[in-house]
Amino acid sequence: MGTATYVPVVKFPIVMGNKLISYGTLTMAASYATGGDSIDWAAETGIGAVEVVSINGSIGGYMLTPDAANAKILAYEAGADAAALDEVASTTNLSSETAQVIVIGNV
Repeated sequence: MGTATYVPVVKFPIVMGNKLISYGTLTMAASYATGGDSIDWAAETGIGAVEVVSINGSIGGYMLTPDAANAKILAYEAGADAAALDEVASTTNLSSETAQVIVIGNV
């Protein structure tokens, strides 16, 4: 099972009203897991109740999509069928792929 990591730019989340905001760099796992790399947003950001995860565009030809409810980051790429994007194959090394991320949640 792949586990993505997150390094915040600022050690503690920024407080804006009743929201916490964290921004930093996401790095994917060396062995991608089907269904997405897992990530513990509470441990990585200090935000317990995550509402929004925004990932900055595509990286290295991959499109990353957050699944905040299930604490996963899914990776997609253009498949050989030229149709809609396909999930990256299990065990693909994505560890050189990084993206800028903004995480927003409740205080």
